[in-house]
Amino acid sequence: MVQKFDFWNKAANDNRRIHLYLPDNYSETNERYAVLYMFDGHNLFFDADATFGKSLGLKEFLDSW
Repeated sequence: MVQKFDFWNKAANDNRRIHLYLPDNYSETNERYAVLYMFDGHNLFFDADATFGKSLGLKEFLDSW
């Protein structure tokens, strides 16, 4: 699942959007997961969000693991 939310960036004095990928069963398990921080999140998961209409397709890739 990909969650999108905004947070206030005090240093930049504006809102920033976060795109957070979590496995579909994340809330049902106590399993620990590695964390990977990637900038440019709007280009990672969905073509509709991507700057030039083509994302990296990471949601499908990560869902396949």
